[in-house]
Amino acid sequence: MQTCPKCGTAVPYTKALWGMGTPFACTGCEAMLIIHKNYWIPLSGFTLFFFAKSGLDGWPETTVLFLVIAALVLLLSKFFMPAVIVKE
Repeated sequence: MQTCPKCGTAVPYTKALWGMGTPFACTGCEAMLIIHKNYWIPLSGFTLFFFAKSGLDGWPETTVLFLVIAALVLLLSKFFMPAVIVKE
């Protein structure tokens, strides 16, 4: 989960997921933050899922694969898509 670089307050999930590219106020310190859009992380996860899915037989393996890739996408998003303070 992304956090405010100024006060460390967690960024709401709706802002981190649906509000990418638009500035919003931190709930803790009222600083204006932005999470820049980044398409390579979800697209690479989507591509990896469909390439790896072809070698799996049943739904349990497919479900585990989906959950592992979703966790990787969330982890990579935390490191490569941090909330940054908007310069005024």
